[in-house]
This record gives sequence, structure tokens and C-alpha cells, in this order.
Amino acid sequence: MGGKIYTPLGAWYHATKHALEGWSDCLRLETKPFNIQVVVIEPGGVKTEFGDVTGKQLQKYYDNSAYQIQMDPFLKMMESSNVMDNATEPIVLARVFVEAVNAKKPKRRYVKGAMAKPLMFIRRWLGDGVYDFMISRAFG
Repeated sequence: MGGKIYTPLGAWYHATKHALEGWSDCLRLETKPFNIQVVVIEPGGVKTEFGDVTGKQLQKYYDNSAYQIQMDPFLKMMESSNVMDNATEPIVLARVFVEAVNAKKPKRRYVKGAMAKPLMFIRRWLGDGVYDFMISRAFG
């Protein structure tokens, strides 16, 4: 879902996910004549070390950064012990992959995981302004 939503300090990440979404959608049409099906798995928050790794990388550039005011809430959130408590266990997403691979007629998209559906709903149906406001409140 990183290609449909965005967060501060995540431009590099969201750009790659947006590119993968577009590539996958085009590839699905291009490979259809060969009976090759392309699906997109759009996970929400997953219990991984992503937050720790990202936080440590940001820390390298923290001192004298113009982005300190944005980094502070992000780093605080990443250091919080309960951030990953609500994240999805990887096995849940593994089952989605198995479902997609074994389906005769797979869905084009599988949305699963913590906060995936609510965030995508807000962005799509309530608009960019509401999403921007909500994310700004969460990160600042």
C-alpha cells in the first residue's frame, strides 16, 4: 500500500512502491495474452525490523538537519515499544501470497495487514486534504 499512501521522510520508499504498482498494472495487461497473471499484494504494517533500520539511518543525519522537527516525532514513534504490537505477523501475509498463487482467477490486488484498508480508504474516499491532515497530526 506504500504506493497509495505516504508519510513524511518516506519519499524514497513511497516512490519505489508507486513505481512497482504502475509496473505491475502494465505488466498484467502485457502478459495477459500469455495467460500470465500479475497481482499486487498491498500489506499494511508488518512486524519487521524496518522501523529500527529506518530510525537508525535517520539518526545518522539528525544533527544540524533542517528536518529535525519532522524527525523527532518519527523517531519517537519508532522507539515506542508498542508500535509493532499492532503490526501484522508475517505469516498472515505469507498466507495471502499462497492464496494469490493458488487462485485460478486471482484478485488484481490483495490488501491485508495493520491499517492497510483504513488508510487506503481515507486517502481514496476522503481525499488528499483529510489524509494530509491526519498524517501531519500523527507525525507532528
